[in-house]
Amino acid sequence: DSVPPTAVLEGSCLLLVAGTAMFWLLPGASAVAGLPVAGLGSAAIFPMLVALTPARVGATGTGRAVGASIAAAGLGGPVAVAVFGVMAAHLGIGVLGVCLFSAAVAMYGVNRVLTTVTRRLAR
Repeated sequence: DSVPPTAVLEGSCLLLVAGTAMFWLLPGASAVAGLPVAGLGSAAIFPMLVALTPARVGATGTGRAVGASIAAAGLGGPVAVAVFGVMAAHLGIGVLGVCLFSAAVAMYGVNRVLTTVTRRLAR
């Protein structure tokens, strides 16, 4: 049996949160151990979000929603890097862990809301 995309997405989000928490909270060089964990968690998130789009927005809105998702990902990545870089320049490199963890938790929270809303609308 295959694993449902919602379960893969949930697990991936939690792995990303765990990895960014490790990066933020572990002392010194051991914090680097969180990066591969976060990378593994992040690998499946975008493909699963795209795969779940038809169930979330319906067949007629899927094309526009996927297009908007790709545009947001293309814009969001560089903007996040720039914002985190400016914050690190002003507040110190230690802020990077907090930023990554906060972004991961926010993404997990938004995903939970979308999953809940989608399930309620499907009933």
